[in-house]
Amino acid sequence: MTATLHAWFNGELIASPLEASSVASSSTFLLDRANTFGDGVFETMLVSNGKVPLLASHLQRLSYGLDRLGIECSIDLAQSDIDQALTTLSANSDSIDSENFIIKLVVSRGSSVFGYGSEGLAVNRLVLLNPYKVVNQQSCRLIVCNTKLGTQPAFAGIKHCNRLEQVLAKKEVELASCDDGLMLDQFDNIVETTSANLFILEAGQLVTPPISHCGVAGVMREYIIEQLDLPVSEEVVSLERLYNSNGCILTNSVRGVIIVSDCLKADGSIQAWAESEQLIALKQLVKSTIDAL
Repeated sequence: MTATLHAWFNGELIASPLEASSVASSSTFLLDRANTFGDGVFETMLVSNGKVPLLASHLQRLSYGLDRLGIECSIDLAQSDIDQALTTLSANSDSIDSENFIIKLVVSRGSSVFGYGSEGLAVNRLVLLNPYKVVNQQSCRLIVCNTKLGTQPAFAGIKHCNRLEQVLAKKEVELASCDDGLMLDQFDNIVETTSANLFILEAGQLVTPPISHCGVAGVMREYIIEQLDLPVSEEVVSLERLYNSNGCILTNSVRGVIIVSDCLKADGSIQAWAESEQLIALKQLVKSTIDAL
């Protein structure tokens, strides 16, 4: 099971170790608007010990994104898709205890051939289940990406399927042999990285950029802000403010908390941060509380 992808499309199994279906070659699947227009939303969720940590937050963000895009899909239906994937894991109980997995759930407006109009379409759902190796990343180097996030408040916070900005920024990260890249808005303020939210440490307090006109409101970000008894504020974070801070962390629901070691600046110099006991303690706190859920 560890080497094979599972996939469901509209509740029908289309890829597994044992069988496959013809739906993968059907026009409904091939013309799905998430593929052709980025017209949908998605969630990427860690499965640990047969459960999805922060599942309610993932479903809440999914619901919010669907509402913002005007896509009508019952969250109960999305929940049943996730349950179907988890049931597959429970049938292979030897894998549950020994491995972590990723569930990716994509909900699109439907399938169409030409044109942006969407009247009369039926929603599509795609679920992917695959093994995932959790890596305890000891250091993380950032780069400042030239690719910036466009301003669109209507999309701010949601995890929509149009991720070309992140794709281009990630290419910059790979070319620089770094771990992740800072993504700035049109005013050159930090919003997030290519795959995570960001917090800086100032005078013992966490500060994170607001997600008001672009960017993704991560469920781990929300957990730290709303569920942990920590001093956190949402404020504009410039590159200068980041460089002058006492440290920086990245948050992602799959990878948890990642402590940033340094950042490669645009001029080629490196900004490094000393090891912070407070950020180390925060990383341990988040892991222990999430594991206990």
